[in-house]
Amino acid sequence: MRPGAGRFVLREYRPRRIWAMRVAVAVGVVIALFVAWQVAYRLGGDDNASLFSERDALREKLFSAESELKVLRERVAILERADQISGDAETRTRQMLVERDRQIADLRGELVFYESLVASGDGAGGLQVHSLEMARAPGGVRRFVLTLTHDAREAPEAHGRVRLSVEGVGNGKLRELAWAQLGTVNPEAGLEYAFKYFQVVRGDILLPADFLPRRVRVRLVPAGSDTDGVERTFEWVDIERKGDTTNVQ
Repeated sequence: MRPGAGRFVLREYRPRRIWAMRVAVAVGVVIALFVAWQVAYRLGGDDNASLFSERDALREKLFSAESELKVLRERVAILERADQISGDAETRTRQMLVERDRQIADLRGELVFYESLVASGDGAGGLQVHSLEMARAPGGVRRFVLTLTHDAREAPEAHGRVRLSVEGVGNGKLRELAWAQLGTVNPEAGLEYAFKYFQVVRGDILLPADFLPRRVRVRLVPAGSDTDGVERTFEWVDIERKGDTTNVQ
């Protein structure tokens, strides 16, 4: 029999100990995993909390900036509107001042005219042609303003018709254009007048393009008479208004 042959080694079988060791290992693994998760969570949790805090702070700053921008835009709109209103008001004020200056000048002229009507001892009487103004208008038209007076306090109302004729040079020759040749609205009859003390008669005439006017003859024909009347001649240079004359009224 060989040495060692037929020997048996007897070992004690302890199943509880094996299971205890397995459980201990498993518990150790679980504990290690739990500890690792806690560490990772805490580290990551701090970072997330910081990010959340920064995000919330940025949101608040953005909201505040947007609110401030909205307020500033509203202020800019108000200021722009105020500037526009101020500019419009200034323009209207300037226009009103110009208009008032013109009205004052007209009133002063009318005052002088009225004072001349009521002045005594001027030696004038009866129906008269007081003044004449001539101004350019679009289309080659001349617009005239004729003032008539009647200094006869006890006399009845003066009424009749007025006609104008223009003397000048056309085609190198002296010519006189009668009322019917001036392109007027009443080429035959003339313009009507009817007043007690004074009247302003307005109208338009049209001169040929090659005609150079020198003087204007005004003739008043009382009603019921074709021959008797009043005449007055004005030099063209004395009655023509200079500059922008389209505002003659």
